[in-house]
Amino acid sequence: MHIHLWPYKAIYIGVSPDNDVHAHHAVQICIGLDRDISVQDYKAQSIHTGQCIVIFEDVPHKVLAQDNQIVVIYLEP
Repeated sequence: MHIHLWPYKAIYIGVSPDNDVHAHHAVQICIGLDRDISVQDYKAQSIHTGQCIVIFEDVPHKVLAQDNQIVVIYLEP
């Protein structure tokens, strides 16, 4: 696992842990390294699946990566 922090941005590289529904003020870019990932979007009430998914700020969501190696980039707007 690697975490890199800078003012207004961060990068996480590692296995995706289980997570609950949450929202944050950062734009989140999720990239599946082993296989596609899914994100449950509670605002649009849908599930998005792909190798790269962008989650806009303040959107309630849950990442469904099932122990996939991922890169997550957080960008403060």
